Amino acid sequence: MPVMDGMEATKCIRDRFSKALQPRIVALTADVLETNRQDCYDVGMDDFLTKPLTLSQVSDVIFRTE
Repeated sequence: MPVMDGMEATKCIRDRFSKALQPRIVALTADVLETNRQDCYDVGMDDFLTKPLTLSQVSDVIFRTE
């Protein structure tokens, strides 16, 4: 992304919105390293998908209730 990456964007979103208004944030990446996955969770992302992905995977993440 030209101005900030997904990690920075996630931090800004998490800081800007109250707990009740937090959107789901899902990483979509080609990076399959476990350290990258953990970094995404550490900054507040809700889930992590690697490319190539399927419509079923996306649907599962969107409609997951936790």
